[in-house]
Amino acid sequence: MNFVRADGIYANNIDVHSLKLINSCHFDATSKGYVSFEYCDFNDIFTLNGKAAHIILKKNLIKKAVLVRLLDSDYFTLKDNTINEKLDIYSYNSEYRWDWSNNLFNSDIDLSDTQLPVYFKLKNNKFKTADYKLNFTYCKMDSAQFKYFNKNPLGKCLITLSPDNASNVIIDSKLFWIEYDSLFRYDEMLTVYEKVINTCRELNMEESIEGFDIQYQIFKIRHKYGIFGESIVQFQDYWWGFGYKRSNILLNIVWAFLASLLIVFIGYKKVFRAYSPNSDHDTELVIKECTESFLERFKVVFFYTALVFFSWRVDHARVDYRRYPWIALLIYTIYVIGLIHLAYLAAFVLAK
Repeated sequence: MNFVRADGIYANNIDVHSLKLINSCHFDATSKGYVSFEYCDFNDIFTLNGKAAHIILKKNLIKKAVLVRLLDSDYFTLKDNTINEKLDIYSYNSEYRWDWSNNLFNSDIDLSDTQLPVYFKLKNNKFKTADYKLNFTYCKMDSAQFKYFNKNPLGKCLITLSPDNASNVIIDSKLFWIEYDSLFRYDEMLTVYEKVINTCRELNMEESIEGFDIQYQIFKIRHKYGIFGESIVQFQDYWWGFGYKRSNILLNIVWAFLASLLIVFIGYKKVFRAYSPNSDHDTELVIKECTESFLERFKVVFFYTALVFFSWRVDHARVDYRRYPWIALLIYTIYVIGLIHLAYLAAFVLAK
């Protein structure tokens, strides 16, 4: 067949199988179901317009360019094709999923002004050169649409990358979240993250380096700690933003110390009787002075709290467990919280 032009077609499903064309093909159709091209041989430009629930291009040989124009679909499957010239996708609104696997792209791919799907699988494709970069930074994203699907509260495109394709993409962490694929081993997934981050480093994409490194840390934490992983992720995020908001440590220390100070200030009598760090002081006399003077009480409580909170050790022999078991537990809690804060503070200083 020399030439095909199909305009204004409306059908539930459209199957085109084993079509061989010498010249160009222009296809403009509307389908409630799918539009499928399989085992076709196109010698010239292939233009695809229209609307369908699912667009399928599978096992085709396209010797010139593929032009996707003003196409609207929920699913876009591109598998086992050979495309010898440019794949040009312009103003394509795909609301849900792309699956690009095992294709051979012998020329450039242009995704300018293309709406990103909720899910995107890019696996085991070959490009015109081993170091070819598929640039997604000019794509559009509809966060509200993503959240509508309820499985993507992040409002980002969830991308699945095979290790061999991870170095072939330029993606922005504001637009993409790297999705775990159970078909890959743990070490292969680490490779995916590392390749994406290395590409960002090469291009000086500082925000994306940080964003994907955080995703990398989250993946490792969830894998290592299992059911406790999510709690640790939340803690790491709050505590110091996975190492990118280290100033949070100082703020957390201040808040933790003030909370401890308030507790000791309220229950100072029992606290002092339960644990007296210094044997040279008369505990009852100190309590009496604190009761008579608010300022004295504040000063003593402040230094007492600081001594427990910022101490590397507690003198266990001076803790009265028998008379004040719960107060003793409170003192140890303040001590442990302070110790944790000191450890993170040390990490903060060393990192500087």
